[in-house]
Amino acid sequence: VVLVSDVVQAIYLSLLAFTEPGDGVVFLTPAYPPFASAVAETGRSAVRCPLVRGRARYEVDVDQLGSLVRTRGCRVLLLCNPHNPTGRSFTRDELDAVASVALDADLVVVSDEIHADLTLPGSTHVAFASLGSEVAARTVTLSSASKAFNVAGLRCAVAAFGSDALRQRFEQFPAHARGSVSVVGMVAALAAWEQAGAWLEAVLAHLAANRDLVSVFAERHLPGAYSPPEATYLSWLDLAAYDLGEDPSVWLRANARVALSPGPDFGVEGRGHVRLNFATSRPVLEEMLERLGAALGARARPPT
Repeated sequence: VVLVSDVVQAIYLSLLAFTEPGDGVVFLTPAYPPFASAVAETGRSAVRCPLVRGRARYEVDVDQLGSLVRTRGCRVLLLCNPHNPTGRSFTRDELDAVASVALDADLVVVSDEIHADLTLPGSTHVAFASLGSEVAARTVTLSSASKAFNVAGLRCAVAAFGSDALRQRFEQFPAHARGSVSVVGMVAALAAWEQAGAWLEAVLAHLAANRDLVSVFAERHLPGAYSPPEATYLSWLDLAAYDLGEDPSVWLRANARVALSPGPDFGVEGRGHVRLNFATSRPVLEEMLERLGAALGARARPPT
């Protein structure tokens, strides 16, 4: 395990350590925005593999993933598990299929598992490196207490390497070049992971109830176009039916007075979408959903 200042820093360093300029880096889309920026800013080639919406949730198109990896010169798979922004907590079967692609193509897998502690009741987190020794040997697992325990900004994350060979390649960059880790961040992470279990259980119960409230809203306003998250505190809302343009957050900010994350920030698959963060108090979330519902309801009414 190597300490780093944050998960995004470790993503950049991993791309520099495990790929060469121009190499393909594949990731599932829509994607956490720093995935695309890390690939672009390190001079690598972004290879986007869109998730597909199944009957109840977003799913990995393993056949397309394999085809892209084979034809686009991919050397690294950037995995977000649990997935931001869709909230998927991928099953062992799904991850086994992804691992088969990685093994066949000799990929290094950089697995961002920062939301693992926020796996909601009813779902189970499966760490990618837990799929077997051969998979672990090619996997770098990234995590931090920052999301689940609300200590973002304290500058402490961990990179767990499944083999000494991967760690040595990562550590080719001098420690000072990798940046320093905050002592306060280290103390906070230890306190969170060792002493805050009861607090986290209460948070998960609160988030599950908030998720259910968003689901009630979606059943009314987004029938057939919403998949409740299995992890994280994020809801991915498909508003394409309302014809609000590529970035519905602009219209919603003006008409509902609610600020949501713009879908296009997560890639072309985010057009017509927004991301809602429900990690807030119940009254605030109720007010948000009431405003959104009123604005969308007025939009949906036929002209008189």
